[in-house]
Amino acid sequence: MRVVRPTRLFRARGTRAPWLVALVTVLLVATGAAPASAAVSVSRADVSGSTLRLEGTATAARDITVDGVVMGRSDSGGKIKINGSGYTSPADCTIDVNDGSATPRVATLSGCTVSSPPPPPASSGPAAPVPSAPANGASVTAPLTLSWSTVTHPSGIIGYNWEVSSSPSFSPVVTKNSTNPDVTQDTVGVLAAGTYYWRVQAVNGALVQGAWSATRSFVVTGASPGALGAPVLDPLPFGNAQYHPMESFPFTWSAVPGASSYVVEASRDATFPDPPEIKFDNIPKTSYGLTMHQTLIGNWNLRVYAVDANGVAGARSNVRTFSISYNAPIGPAPTLASPADGATLDLPITLDWNDVENPQDLGYEIQVSSDPTFSTLDIQGPTTPSQYTVLSLPAGTKYWRVRSTEGDASPTTAAMTAFSAVRSFTVSGGPPKVASIDLGRPSVFSGMNGHGTIQLSGPAPPGGAVVELTSTHPGATGLPATVQVDAGFAFAQFDFRYGHVTEPAA
Repeated sequence: MRVVRPTRLFRARGTRAPWLVALVTVLLVATGAAPASAAVSVSRADVSGSTLRLEGTATAARDITVDGVVMGRSDSGGKIKINGSGYTSPADCTIDVNDGSATPRVATLSGCTVSSPPPPPASSGPAAPVPSAPANGASVTAPLTLSWSTVTHPSGIIGYNWEVSSSPSFSPVVTKNSTNPDVTQDTVGVLAAGTYYWRVQAVNGALVQGAWSATRSFVVTGASPGALGAPVLDPLPFGNAQYHPMESFPFTWSAVPGASSYVVEASRDATFPDPPEIKFDNIPKTSYGLTMHQTLIGNWNLRVYAVDANGVAGARSNVRTFSISYNAPIGPAPTLASPADGATLDLPITLDWNDVENPQDLGYEIQVSSDPTFSTLDIQGPTTPSQYTVLSLPAGTKYWRVRSTEGDASPTTAAMTAFSAVRSFTVSGGPPKVASIDLGRPSVFSGMNGHGTIQLSGPAPPGGAVVELTSTHPGATGLPATVQVDAGFAFAQFDFRYGHVTEPAA
């Protein structure tokens, strides 16, 4: 990016715009009048605090302006005497005084201190480097090396920028990069066969970019021996590659021998100008995924390429297209797998269903109700895997169903599938038993805090249930003697502390 220093704006003094000068000249020739001269003279101009004092002469009975603001009026004899309060001195301590009949008279204020000296002149850019290789118009194989001459500048050189294009106008830029100040060559990765143009510029220590070098061309005839090949990007999955905003979708490609990592690029422009709109690098595997925000609605092009251990890019893959829109197709509802419809079960109960075509993170909504119309809900919430374990529910018949989200259908609504078919199950009403006790971590160290859970086979009766705990190593696991499970619940948690031992204990 070219660094441009801000330009100071100065007031024009004693000058006219060119078109105005030309017009006045015509009138003078026609009338034979003498050239105009300034009618204002200033004998005193000083400032004390916020008080301006100005004296002098001007055309009689005229408004007198100071920097374009009327500050007083000349008398019938043409004398000026202004004593104005509430005045703020200009930063450069100079003023333009005018009576409207001629060009302004510039006066310097006594008693004023310059607070904004002119900035130093902007640094000039460094000279253009001279390309040295490859020779202009040379036929080459890719990867290839670009090289150029060294450039110096009083402020130093902090680097070089180069770019390669398939057009002499450099639109679009196919690839570009930068080097350190002591590096006057760089490697261009594998390019498709064809004619290319390149140029280079230097950047000085003031961050000013110099002129581009002369443009050179080269013709790529093929790949160099050992160059990385192109991966094959597999067809994009789900819904004919039509996705909603915020709908994640994965994709895969073939492995490239010698690849250290991969780069994924997506662009709405099929020419993939550098830099592309979306780019992810250092991908170690042959798979990736995208989630596109609503600001990225539109038609997209996707490609991938390999990079070797030296950072040299291989050939680009084939291009796959996809679209992002609020009206992308919505897939079918999930299908329920287990438990069997109408089954009577002890807690905990795992509800399982088959994944939809493109499952999302926290993309399922499960509902469990005592009412087949789901007018009230015992359980409702998002879940990530295609199953949900019910830890605690009152005894009796329950109904359940699931649906999936596929991103956004509008800025404020989710794109949801229909609900699955409804199934029922019955929570056993028999006396509850301890179904499981879990102490959490499989291995711990002395003195650590522990967190345990108790699962009953059914809800605790009125008044609750008391579970007694004992340990085969009381000194190692200091469990509480009892844990209370509240009435109507089948799940409880408790805390404890691991004791100190001198040898491993189980």
